[in-house]
Amino acid sequence: MQLPQDIHNYSNDQMIGLIRQLCNNHESEIANYKNQLSELNSKVDNLIHTISILNKGIFGRKSERYVEENNSQQLSLDLPIEIEEAQKTPQVIIAPAEVEVQSHESKKKALKPSRRLLPAELPREDIVLEPENITADMVRIGEEQTEVLHVRRREFFVKRYIRPKYAVKGNSDSGLIIADVPSLPFPKCMASSTLIAMILIDKYLDHLPLHRQQKRFLRSNIDIKLSTMNEWVRKAFNLLNPLYEAHERLMTQSNYLMSDETTLRVLDRTLKGKSHQGYLWGYYDPVNKNVLFRYCRGRGKLHADSFFKKLNKCTVQTDGYVVYDNMTKRFPHLKHAGCMAHARRFFIDAQNVEKVKCDWMLKRVKGLYDIEAFARENNYTFEERLALRKSQSTPILDEMHTWLKEELNTAGKKNAFKKAVNYMLGRWQELTQFCKDGMLEIDNNLIENKIRPIALGRKNFMFAGNHDAAQDNAMIYSLLATCMQHDVNPEEWLIFVLDRIADWPINRIEELLPQNFKTLQAAA
Repeated sequence: MQLPQDIHNYSNDQMIGLIRQLCNNHESEIANYKNQLSELNSKVDNLIHTISILNKGIFGRKSERYVEENNSQQLSLDLPIEIEEAQKTPQVIIAPAEVEVQSHESKKKALKPSRRLLPAELPREDIVLEPENITADMVRIGEEQTEVLHVRRREFFVKRYIRPKYAVKGNSDSGLIIADVPSLPFPKCMASSTLIAMILIDKYLDHLPLHRQQKRFLRSNIDIKLSTMNEWVRKAFNLLNPLYEAHERLMTQSNYLMSDETTLRVLDRTLKGKSHQGYLWGYYDPVNKNVLFRYCRGRGKLHADSFFKKLNKCTVQTDGYVVYDNMTKRFPHLKHAGCMAHARRFFIDAQNVEKVKCDWMLKRVKGLYDIEAFARENNYTFEERLALRKSQSTPILDEMHTWLKEELNTAGKKNAFKKAVNYMLGRWQELTQFCKDGMLEIDNNLIENKIRPIALGRKNFMFAGNHDAAQDNAMIYSLLATCMQHDVNPEEWLIFVLDRIADWPINRIEELLPQNFKTLQAAA
């Protein structure tokens, strides 16, 4: 639209009318520009948030534990917890007025560092150091002992089984009498159970790949081919596989499991120059302290359901990964519990967007964790913990729920804070499941702790040789992790099992599982 030539003669009213006409003609364009500007501002905010998260990951503290800026030892909530009363009974009085809730974190006294005593079962080598210039009129009145931990180079030795042959004198037809060869893990193999166990522990627990172990053997003048070591490992897994299958059957009978997954690169001959992205799915039974890993070629719903369909009546606790959504619809006999730690993480990440609001939520979540810590430190039973949660945690959760619904309806652009609100509110039923069953934990962190050693191992061996080897990884990680949970020395357990499993009745194979080792060892 061109401006009138006599515009300089326009009155004020005419000029206002002309401006309004121009604005009306370009109203759609202006609205379009505003929308584009809003989208660009939203992208800038998201980029700033992403940069903040990356900087925190590189330079910030890794702990997600919420600490108030004023470093107060108390948490201000509407729901108090009287510590002295709670120590007597899980029923805790809730006052209607706003008061401060005492943190349940144990206050450990600062102690001077002291040297730990060396284990009594270690062999001692006594060295007596007599002083000089001892005269005849002196008498020994005592002694002082100083213990220093020494180490010798790893000692290899050969066990040679000598079996004398006997026959009846003067009667060559009576036949020979000779002792049986002791049961060995692999017939006609020079490796004993102690050597096989050491190789497996070094590879899968201490993350020392076989080629590095081979170099260590060479330093002791023992030359073992890498292919031979790989064959020993494969044969050991063939022996352990029935035990792993029994372990998996036992896990499917659990009433409560935590679930998570982690990546595992696998070499695949069908992918030239590339490796396959496989997954180890981990499951942990916090009640019976058993760990199970299963290898799957993917991370989709099909792979998750392949295990869930084997479960009976079980509560499965997970993070917010999409494959777990609608789990109870696909499997009505299951219950689904959520992870409060994952929900909290979204608010921690959104602090640079809405700090005041995020701090409000993080204080409430910290109050929930304080209640959990108090129950744990006082060794509450499941029933006592449930009663404590109903009296203390449920009111906090109700306050959080009301606040979340109000924030969801508040006008505002989509950002990290809105994402945190949507995540927690969308999984509210799963997140509050722990207040309905005292057996359940508040979060999924225990299974994440079991997966961390696998991540450390990936940095050393980097990939599995094939899909069968990946499943072998899942098997050995399951059994060794279960050993650790039951305070069983995994190397001693492996030696015990490898010495016996070839002759063990298959219908009693579950007796060799790590959780039964101490009983078997005592009876042996």
